[in-house]
This record gives sequence, C-alpha cells and structure tokens, in this order.
Amino acid sequence: YDDSQQDSSRDEARLQKMSSQGGALVIIDNGSRAADRVLLEPASLAHGWELIKNADNLGLGAALNQGVRRLAGLGFRWALLFDQDSLPATDMSERMIEALQRHAEPTRVAVIGPRFEDVSTGRPHRVLMQHPRCPGLFRKVEIGREDIPDVSMVITSGSLVRVADFETLGGFDEKFFIDYIDTDFCLRCRKLGRLIAVSATARLDHSLGDREKRRWLGIEIETTNHSALRHYYIARNRIPMIARHAWREPHWFLFDCAAAGLWIFRVLAAEGQKGRKLLAMVLGTWDGLLGRSGPCPERRQRMLGTEAADAKIRN
Repeated sequence: YDDSQQDSSRDEARLQKMSSQGGALVIIDNGSRAADRVLLEPASLAHGWELIKNADNLGLGAALNQGVRRLAGLGFRWALLFDQDSLPATDMSERMIEALQRHAEPTRVAVIGPRFEDVSTGRPHRVLMQHPRCPGLFRKVEIGREDIPDVSMVITSGSLVRVADFETLGGFDEKFFIDYIDTDFCLRCRKLGRLIAVSATARLDHSLGDREKRRWLGIEIETTNHSALRHYYIARNRIPMIARHAWREPHWFLFDCAAAGLWIFRVLAAEGQKGRKLLAMVLGTWDGLLGRSGPCPERRQRMLGTEAADAKIRN
C-alpha cells in the first residue's frame, strides 16, 4: 500500500477481495501519507486485518519480506502477494491450489503465478519461457486452457510463494528497492532447481504501468509511461541482475536485452520527457556499475527533476 491511492471505498473493497482469498490478510503500509493512513487504519480494525506501518518507504522488497515473515510467524506455509492496485477473482487462490495439485511435480513448485490481464490495455499477459529446442533463446507465450508447469518468472502481484523456499533464499532482495525484485526471486528459485508455475484458471486484473497505444510513422506502439525515477531503478538494477543471472539463464538475458532496447525505442518514439528519461537510464546504469543500491539518492532525484522526486513508486 502507498499514498497513490485516492478512493478509500474502492481501496477497502479491493482489500476485502484480497482478504477473501483465505487465511490472514497482512497489509504493509510503506510510508503513506498521514491522511491516507487515517483511512486505512479504521478499515483494518473493522475487518480484523493486520496493519504493519512503516514510517518511511522502505522499498518493495522490504515490504514483501515483512509481510511473508509475518505470515510465516503465523504458521502459514504459502503466502499470496498483492500490489495495492491489483484485483483478484473471488476464486483465484482456490484455482491456484488446484493448479498445484494438478502439477506433475508439486513438491518442486516454489511459486505459482496467475493468469492476468493488463487493465490498461485489456490484453492478456504473456509469460517468458526458455525455448524448447534452443535453450539459449526465449519465447513469450499466452496462457491458454492448460496450466504452464515451468516458466522463467512471474510478477510479484498475485503470486503464491512457498514460505519454505522464501526462507531458504533469504527472502526478496531489498537492495533493489523496486524493479527486478520478482524476476530475481524467481531466477534464484530456478537456481535451486525449483519450479515457477502458472495457473490457467486463476485470474487477476493488474496494470503494468500506465500503458497507452500510440502511433509512430504508422506503427502502433504500446507505451508504459514510466516516470524518470522508475527508469532509473530499472536501468540500475539491470546491472547486478546481469552479473547474477545472465550466464546461468542466457534466454532471460537475451529477453532482457531485447526489452531494454524496446523501452528505449518507446521513449524516443512515443513518450514525453524523453531527455529526462534517457538521463535516468544513463544515471541508473552508471550507479549500477558502481554497485549502488537502495533508494535513489536525493542528488539523483534533483538531477531528474520534480516529477522524478515526487513520483509514486508502483509495480
């Protein structure tokens, strides 16, 4: 949860949908404004939700670790993770458990992801997989009627994580602050020989950025419209990700290089504030090479401008 939320009644209904998935609901308030916290606290008390309040934004990785460790302390063996702006189907968790039971090797599954549509575009999300005939290559596939037993990664929101594997890996990497946290966790699971699966029937509505469709020289382009600050984190965290995973997962490395090129093209062709975003990419890459981590330094935020300093970090 962060201070990007404006409609308290909508937020409470969304949290109720999350709570209905079963078990206990633990909400991590990651440094939201006092006015927003005042709206959240009564709802938590009324519904019996546990609210963990951070005075400052500790980053997505730290918030996820707080939530999963609290659930582990309550005795849960699985943790279902959500971003504040995601909306699960009523039976999403049930469908995920059914997918686990159908899996040929259920004890090897560390994470199960849902089938989700991007609410900005209405398009089904495609998942990354190693190419079956050329292991060094990748392919992106839409989720059909059948579960997918082994993919490269799934996004954090809507993912069902086995607590034992979470503890073995030491949780999510908090140094990233935001971006690549889910990818890194999944690839570290794969390093241990664990599997990342996807349920074909568990549905989630989620948004990957403020996506829009625009035209450039007659070509339709789907932009993400990330802030300059978000581009800084993506570029910075890409460096340790490459060092950590590229040699073991060359298909992911090839995909990530293609994605980086595509994002640069989108910014140049169809997004606003091109100069600021390109500067963010350069600064992020430089800081990544220098081994810097954690929240973006204030001096960098000042260099990227007011929009970057005030941007709300969302996944």
